[in-house]
Amino acid sequence: MTPFSQDEFDQSNTKPVDETGELSPADSHVSLTDDPDYTKLNEHFQRGEKDLAMMVLNTLEKRYPDHPELLKIKDELQLKSSVRDLTTKIEKGEKREHRREFLNLAIFAVVGTIVVMIVFYLTSQFLVRGTLEDQVDQNAQQLNALQSQVEQLLDRGRPQPAVEIIETMRGINPDWDALPELTARAETLLGLEEDYDRAIALAAEGNNSEALALFQSIEETQPGLWDVRSQIAAMEAKGQVSTFLEQGSAAFQAGDWAGVISAYESALELDPSIDDPRVKEQLIQAYINQISTVAGDPNASLEVIEGAEANYRRAVALIPQGGDFSAQRGQLDDLNDQIKELKFIRMARDIFADPLQTVNMVNSAVSYLRQAANLNPRNAGLQADLQNAQLYRDGFQSFTAMNWDPAIQNFNQILSSESGFLQDHARVLLYESYYGLGRQYTSTGQYGDALIALESAETFATTNSSNLMKLFQVRLLIGDVYWQSGDPDAAFSVYQNAFENIEINRRLEGFPEIQRNYVEAINFAQNQLFDNAYENIQTVFSNIDALYTYSEVTVTNGASLVFVANNNNSTINAINQANGLPYDVVVSFGGTLQVPKIEN
Repeated sequence: MTPFSQDEFDQSNTKPVDETGELSPADSHVSLTDDPDYTKLNEHFQRGEKDLAMMVLNTLEKRYPDHPELLKIKDELQLKSSVRDLTTKIEKGEKREHRREFLNLAIFAVVGTIVVMIVFYLTSQFLVRGTLEDQVDQNAQQLNALQSQVEQLLDRGRPQPAVEIIETMRGINPDWDALPELTARAETLLGLEEDYDRAIALAAEGNNSEALALFQSIEETQPGLWDVRSQIAAMEAKGQVSTFLEQGSAAFQAGDWAGVISAYESALELDPSIDDPRVKEQLIQAYINQISTVAGDPNASLEVIEGAEANYRRAVALIPQGGDFSAQRGQLDDLNDQIKELKFIRMARDIFADPLQTVNMVNSAVSYLRQAANLNPRNAGLQADLQNAQLYRDGFQSFTAMNWDPAIQNFNQILSSESGFLQDHARVLLYESYYGLGRQYTSTGQYGDALIALESAETFATTNSSNLMKLFQVRLLIGDVYWQSGDPDAAFSVYQNAFENIEINRRLEGFPEIQRNYVEAINFAQNQLFDNAYENIQTVFSNIDALYTYSEVTVTNGASLVFVANNNNSTINAINQANGLPYDVVVSFGGTLQVPKIEN
């Protein structure tokens, strides 16, 4: 760019100025920033055109003397000019110092090159060391992961893939600490795998003992490996099956039918696939013989009978329809009818033997006997037993309602029957029925009828010598009847007989006051002082419980007291008195009762 002269610059200025360079008065109001020359000044300054900028600056200084902005620009232009002058001087000095500086530069370059090479070497060594450390860390992580895989495979019993991974680990770092242990475990597992395969082959050949020994050795070396435990259990089961089959055969030869059934059933339970005709034949025959034994035992328990029913079902399950076992099937069906009959009889007898029997229970017992009789209508003894059971049911219903006459009639019919079924029950019930009837007659003043009934009760009590309470109480009531009917002499004769039968004086040795009252009562009676005698005997009666011993019995609602009393050597009347109950023969509530008796 060609710099302008001052004159050229002044001519290019379009603003009118006077000879001093100042703006004309018409334009004197224009500010510096609005002046076009100020714009040019900035353009020259920005482009680095120092000379042109100084010319424009000089013109503007005339228009705007001491303007701060122009002074600032002037200072910057002068500074740049000084720098340029200094640069010129330096350029001149550089020519003189060139050679020396070149030499110094060469030396510096050599030294710098050496330094750079040293730094590069050191840096490369550091990087190499870092790279190696990183590589070692990566290998350790990889080896740890591979080691975990190997351990899992070995724990699951997979030695072959474990060995492959071990070799991979050895290639990465042959000195890895875990390699010896992992290798030893893998080799051991490979050996066990070979033993397992050999045991399987031996079992397939039927050599169970050697196969079992190998499986047991594997289990001992590494418990829980593969399916070794299952294999051992299966092998042991096979051995047990063989043992059971041998036991069953021996039991059959000895005629031990229960032993045959137990042994063969155990074998079949362990191995349901056994299909040996000899085993089936012997087992069916054992079932038949065992059922026949139970069917011929009238005293068989309900549990034994139900076991025979189960044997029947198992035997039938072994026999296909038709075929070679048709005769055995017919024999089993006949035995099944006998077992059903026996079961019904057993169920009925168990109810009749229950001391807490109720009317409903007795009804069920009769129903069972009827079903048994229907299964065997030609059995005359069973038909007679059913007839007695029906009489018993009717008499028992009357007894619990305290309708004594029909009860006595039914029970006496049982005693007169040719069948002995329920006759002992009838005797017990007859004692209590006659006693209840005697009480009833006494309460209405029918003393003659009362004595007849009570003497019948006395007869039954006499035959039951183990139950002292029965004879004692019935004789006391007979004495009361004589007393109330106006025969005190007979009354005290019976009273004395009742007390002497239980050896009263011996029993009262520990009760001197009661004993004194009793002795005085007898003495008064012998001297015909019956009022005094009666007063003393009543005192004895009121303390008579001192002679009793007591037991507790739990009863259910609706149960009859008759067999509770008889089985505990007591009477219904004594139980009611001991528990403060009104006279009744049936328990109206469940609970515990005190049952008194006189020790024999």
